[in-house]
Amino acid sequence: MTDSTTNSATYTIQPTSVVAATPTFNPSSGNYSGSQSVTISCSTNGATIRYTLDGSEPTSSSTTYSGPIAVNTGTVTIKAKAFMSGMTNSSTASATYRIVRWVTHLHSIYGCASRHSGHHSSSLCSVTALKKKEIARDNTNQCRTTFGIKL
Repeated sequence: MTDSTTNSATYTIQPTSVVAATPTFNPSSGNYSGSQSVTISCSTNGATIRYTLDGSEPTSSSTTYSGPIAVNTGTVTIKAKAFMSGMTNSSTASATYRIVRWVTHLHSIYGCASRHSGHHSSSLCSVTALKKKEIARDNTNQCRTTFGIKL
């Protein structure tokens, strides 16, 4: 019996790319009637979160998140991305906050009216008509008007 030939090979193992977790916002995107304190978190331990407020994509030189972001007026879009050495940057997370302040105007009309018809008579006294006009205070100039009658 003769010895078999020996073969050799070199293998290079390349790790699959590990991606940092996408940041999350609290509270979530939405319309709010008052100021919001927005926190950003990431489940990748040690990752640096960077964010923008101008709609641009966060980069490694964007503002580093270090604490809650105050959203007080208007509409603000926060974009955030996690960066971690040895990992691929996360996907960009985005949340839009719209702060709406409502102003209410009430208009009242007082009066008394009578109507006679044959043997029947009716009167309507001290009728108050309420008009409620709501104006968004976020530079969109959107208005909603609702009406109600109080007898």
